Amino acid sequence: MRKMKRLIFICIFISSILLVPFGLSEEKALDFSLEDIDGKTFTLSDHRGKIVLIDFMATWCPPCRWEMQELKKVRENTSEEDVVMISIDVDYRESVDDIKRVFGEYVDEWIFALDTKGVSQLYGIKVIPTLVIIDREGYISFRHEGAMHSDLLISKIEEIGGPKIYVSHKPSHPKAGSAVKFSAEVHGKNVRNIRLWIQECSKSMCYFPVEINMSEVSSGHFDATYTLRNDTIYFHYKVLAEVDGKNIESQTFNVTVEKKSEKTPGFELMIALIAMLLIFTRVKKHE
Repeated sequence: MRKMKRLIFICIFISSILLVPFGLSEEKALDFSLEDIDGKTFTLSDHRGKIVLIDFMATWCPPCRWEMQELKKVRENTSEEDVVMISIDVDYRESVDDIKRVFGEYVDEWIFALDTKGVSQLYGIKVIPTLVIIDREGYISFRHEGAMHSDLLISKIEEIGGPKIYVSHKPSHPKAGSAVKFSAEVHGKNVRNIRLWIQECSKSMCYFPVEINMSEVSSGHFDATYTLRNDTIYFHYKVLAEVDGKNIESQTFNVTVEKKSEKTPGFELMIALIAMLLIFTRVKKHE
């Protein structure tokens, strides 16, 4: 049985090296806590703000053993302050001693742990090795089944960890003629020249886009407020920035605008009208 398992994993290993399929998703990474092989408890969410590489493996899996040398190259070429690496042994029958015996030359390089909490089931792991990369915001940005070369893995980490802009606006359903607050979170070094780009459209035309400088409210966080035209029915917006000497921009968002509320008579006016109607009715009665 064990020989059959090894044959299956060798086949997966060969195909993964030749094809190197990439998998992308935007699902939120589920939080978990485990004890590492030194008995220290760690929690995934403790590493928010960093890139986390999780390696699901087992000591008896040949592709997993081969991939360890590639993961070591990744560790040597990435910053420990920026990239956290975790190898999780999915076989509950194995022990800490098994991990230290087979992967002894690597256990001091990054985190190793036994899957005592069903993390592999939580992440839907069906093949080992499987690599999962979680971005700084806690989302799964990459998933790969099978062993992977270090140069491709490093390239993927650099892509995920590169400069990024996350944007939002409030209220989520703005009205024509109202003020809208735009916020941007910029990741990268040497961040400068943050601008809001916005273009409004009415029923008959789209106006020329405008750019507004955004103010820094805290480290990496920027805000700007913009008042919509009275005839705007939708608008496009994005955020532009210079990061690490390069010009980058966020995704462009299209926002539908609600019609401007028509003014309705105030409460005082309604009371006055009712009073006048009562007086008029009484006068009519006396006649």
